[in-house]
Amino acid sequence: MFKKRLIYVLLYRNGKFCLSRNFRLQTIGDKQWLFNNYNFGYVSKYIDELVILNVEGESVDWSRYFENVQFVLDNVFVPVALGGGIRDLETARRCFEVGADKIVLNTSVHTNPGLIEEVARVFGAQAVVASVDYRREDNRVYIENGKRAVEDQPLEAYLTALQGLPIGEVLLTSIEKDGTGFGFDTETIQRVLPHVQVPLIVAGGAGKKDHFLEVAHLDGVDAFCTANLLNFIGEALPDTRRHLVENAIPLAHFDL
Repeated sequence: MFKKRLIYVLLYRNGKFCLSRNFRLQTIGDKQWLFNNYNFGYVSKYIDELVILNVEGESVDWSRYFENVQFVLDNVFVPVALGGGIRDLETARRCFEVGADKIVLNTSVHTNPGLIEEVARVFGAQAVVASVDYRREDNRVYIENGKRAVEDQPLEAYLTALQGLPIGEVLLTSIEKDGTGFGFDTETIQRVLPHVQVPLIVAGGAGKKDHFLEVAHLDGVDAFCTANLLNFIGEALPDTRRHLVENAIPLAHFDL
């Protein structure tokens, strides 16, 4: 049976890791805090994949970012996707060199789709995750860390157009639900499923284990993630994974 995935997202900015609510960021701690206070080495044992997104915007200190990424990768043992601010093939190449299994492209999907072609040609389409941030209020996709709307296409049309590019997955994030802990935007997720032919990862709103269950049962949702560094601490992720397995969600079986 095809396995679904529980994914964790780390948001990185200026040497620190952040919480996000509706794409407004709050700094929490650095890489040492992540492992010493949040016990991320333990938490990471109960996820299928890790995503580390650079949310610095245009002025990215790539050397510092990769230094922090390397520290995390040296202390976790799950597949990792890196993204945020990748605008050229050389930066993408550097992501793979430090240990990424995939890269996540967001703004470049709209502004430079040729980059997807380049990355897919060198590393394979399976290594490209197209990240799509949207607002339900106006049914628009937003790029540049949620700051600019893509005016010429509603969400469904944007997702449909993506299917013509060499991508391996879509990461769909609700800006309104992001960081609220009120649950996923299941209505929009169900509405757009017919427009996505590659594996779909959903994000935005997870605050407790039942929220994952709501989307995990949906046919066409292949993975679900959280970036909440406070709600999912201690035993929360092991409990979430156990809860999903007990409710017949086909996750890989860990020693729970």
